[in-house]
Amino acid sequence: MNKKITLSTVLIAIIALALASWAVHNQLSELQNQIDKLQAENSELQDQNRDLQDQNDELQEQLDLLQKWLDYEPEVLITNFSSRLGWFNPVGVTVAIFFDIKIANTGISDVEGLTLEIKRLNFDEDPYNITRKLDILHAGETTEIGANIVISMERYFDEFLNRSLVATLKLGEVVLDVRHLLPEQYP
Repeated sequence: MNKKITLSTVLIAIIALALASWAVHNQLSELQNQIDKLQAENSELQDQNRDLQDQNDELQEQLDLLQKWLDYEPEVLITNFSSRLGWFNPVGVTVAIFFDIKIANTGISDVEGLTLEIKRLNFDEDPYNITRKLDILHAGETTEIGANIVISMERYFDEFLNRSLVATLKLGEVVLDVRHLLPEQYP
């Protein structure tokens, strides 16, 4: 009888160990599945992190480029702003004010989109304002622009003779250079 108890005890112990081993194996398999899932999620998160880092680097490059553009001051200047008079008598005596303007790009890069404005000082809305759009001005290039205003002699003496004129060179809305032609500089 001792042998039967011992054998049945051993058999019960083996069955219990087999069940416990099976339960541990199932738990280990479940843990391994969870580890695999977490590793896959971690890998996906690392990919997303790399994508975000790439986007961040690209945005930083764009920001650096924008800052460089904002800090960029083209070396484009008005090197001459002068005038001379001409007299005409088609119907009555008229005066032509001829303007000679030189613009130089002393920088190392080409500049496009320049605008030259000639105005009487303190007259923003004036029918005699002159605006010229310039094509590309290459690095090291100088261009000459001529412009004129034809007015009656009376208007010349009343409105122009003692007024300062202003030539403004702009790139978009950014003012690059301003030159004044004072009344004492008139011919």
